[in-house]
Amino acid sequence: MHPVLREEVEGFDADTLALVRSWAHYERGHLLIAGGIDDQPARWLEAMELLTAEVGRRDRIAWERRRRVSAAGYGDSGRKPMKIHGIGPGARSKRLA
Repeated sequence: MHPVLREEVEGFDADTLALVRSWAHYERGHLLIAGGIDDQPARWLEAMELLTAEVGRRDRIAWERRRRVSAAGYGDSGRKPMKIHGIGPGARSKRLA
């Protein structure tokens, strides 16, 4: 595991980590208790909704960051585009016959 991620994960208590693991299953359609959505504990459903909202918020922030970088002309890498020297803006390519 990446050291920075390990530090972040170690900062959570066991209950929070259990909810995050549970959320991954919830996103795939698995519920805590057999039955339907009405059979689930209200606190668990609220926690899943909060986690879904937070993940969505973080995804939107990351998407917006990528969009800004792309709009600046740097593509997805964040680096300036490579220049090809020796070819002017009005240069024509030679046609091979």
